[in-house]
Amino acid sequence: MRPDDVHAGPCPPPADVTAYAHGELLEWRRAEIARHILRCAACRDLHARATDVFVRLRALGDEGDLWRDDVALARRLAAARRRRTAVAAAVVTTGAAGLLFCWLRERSGSLVAPAMLHVATNSLGTLASAIVHRLEG
Repeated sequence: MRPDDVHAGPCPPPADVTAYAHGELLEWRRAEIARHILRCAACRDLHARATDVFVRLRALGDEGDLWRDDVALARRLAAARRRRTAVAAAVVTTGAAGLLFCWLRERSGSLVAPAMLHVATNSLGTLASAIVHRLEG
């Protein structure tokens, strides 16, 4: 059986395959992309083309550095977009939590219930942040 005959699953974003070709992914993501490329002819072709482009740009010397600066800028812009999305999600979530705390205060007649829910919610947020930081680290 050829590797192409094995179902490779959904393809990763082309930017990830290109970053893999340039050696710019975290180790766990490199392993995922490598396994996928073994089974997916389209991604294998994209990887080969990206590697070829990278080799040619590297041969240009200083001009290749300009390309790398453009790639770095594009990555910083993408990271800024992700941060804006995260901030918007935090604002919406905070507003919803405020409504929930008000409802719980009215329903229970006490400040203890919403305060305890608030502490629990903050603890979960801290835990989630630590997990994400460790995964990206």
